[in-house]
Amino acid sequence: MPQHFDIAVIGAEPAAVIAAALLCKRGRRVILIDNGEDVSTYGRNNYRLPLAPILTPQIENSAAMHKVHEELGLGPELRAHIRQLSPGLQTVLPHHRFNIYNDPQTLKTELSREFPKAADAIENFLNRLFAADNDLNNILRQYFPIKPKTLSERWRWRSWQQLTAAFARPFEPQQWLTDIALDHPLYDVLQSPLSFFGYLATDRPSTFQAIRLLARYFRGLIELHDQPEYGLPAFLMRVAKRVGVEVRHHATIVNIGLKKRYLHHLDIANDKQTITADYFINGTLAPFTELLPATAQHPRFTLEEQLVRPVGSLLVTNLLVDRAVIPCGMGQVLFVLNGRRQARKGDDIDPPMLLQRFTALQRDPKTNNRKAIIDDKREVLSIAIPVRTTDFAHLPDRLANMKLQILERVGRVVPFLQRYICDMSLPTDTASWDIEDNGTRRVDPWRLHPLYETTNSPLLGISARSPRTFFKNLWHCSHAVLPGLGIEGDYITGLAVSENLLVEAYRKWRKI
Repeated sequence: MPQHFDIAVIGAEPAAVIAAALLCKRGRRVILIDNGEDVSTYGRNNYRLPLAPILTPQIENSAAMHKVHEELGLGPELRAHIRQLSPGLQTVLPHHRFNIYNDPQTLKTELSREFPKAADAIENFLNRLFAADNDLNNILRQYFPIKPKTLSERWRWRSWQQLTAAFARPFEPQQWLTDIALDHPLYDVLQSPLSFFGYLATDRPSTFQAIRLLARYFRGLIELHDQPEYGLPAFLMRVAKRVGVEVRHHATIVNIGLKKRYLHHLDIANDKQTITADYFINGTLAPFTELLPATAQHPRFTLEEQLVRPVGSLLVTNLLVDRAVIPCGMGQVLFVLNGRRQARKGDDIDPPMLLQRFTALQRDPKTNNRKAIIDDKREVLSIAIPVRTTDFAHLPDRLANMKLQILERVGRVVPFLQRYICDMSLPTDTASWDIEDNGTRRVDPWRLHPLYETTNSPLLGISARSPRTFFKNLWHCSHAVLPGLGIEGDYITGLAVSENLLVEAYRKWRKI
């Protein structure tokens, strides 16, 4: 006999987990099948290493994040679990190094000390940046900037166009950094970090995207002090389970049944019980078309999936090093721009680099690998650079050269690094992972932090596709909906899907 739910969520993307938790909190029966994607670390030589760096911006200045946390009752718990990184970021340039502090006044003082000739211009820029960010926060408090699909959604969107017209224009740094020369290093600092905070691969971001992400960048970062290597997504998954969502960990979908334009049921590997639901939410890392049977590959749904396509990702390198090599005063997160700024013959400029420090966690054999113990003598440096998909085909030939470039650039920040490296690995090299028999599916690390391009112009430069799909009871809820806003876009997407789905299903569930 099939097991029936109001909503079945497929995948473990943060937006889908948020939607599942909110729908369950509002009284619906929800199941979440993570499709083997609830994984944030991998094992190598008995150590747990991060699949990617984890950047969590301040949550106080986001109306959507605050609303979700308050509805789920997470305010006191989050305040107990998170800590502010001080400094939030350290920025390393060829001739400059400075800290990004959470406090605006301290930040202005730090930048003015590093660039004394541009002190007044920097203060003016930061004042304008935070003022524009507050305006955007008020706008996001009132509506969801998601691409409309239905007639009523298009009508509502028109009423907001006048409010957001100025933010839809391309971001022009020279209009914000007034009285600062175009070759000033601050221009690199403004434009380079967007690949790490958002999911859009664009050389000309919109003003909406640039202002919102830069404000997150300059307001600093937070981390979950008890499990920083798992980050906010893992915390949200625990919250979803606590509010009543039935979570199937490490469960993979083997079949999805359809009736015309409705999803009807799904089958889980090694589970004899079929799952049926009134509505389904797609939150998978992989394209949903890979889960559908060949007979259900409808051209209109395929076209919807192709509206947003991944064209890049973050190439991550993990270094296990002796803690003695870490310089005194080195922060937890570094934004590194100490590479080649001018293209050479046959080579591109060096991409921006993000470096994050993690505690070295070693698996405890006494607990059958279910618990990790801290190695006090070692530390993990997780280094990420944005890479285009077109480079993947040449990656085997370029990999050795890229490793040397990464080590050379990190070596300028961490002296004597080469002598203290205990191990070096790439999460994308899944063949080098430890063999684990706990049922965990090996996720594709390339898909954890995708960089998207859209076939048409993103709405406001941030919104790529509608959550509504060709199938009448299937909603899309992932990075691809609001890729321009990063983790905040995931919160807005989860909030929008939960509210709009309840409105749509009101008549159906009222009759029950």
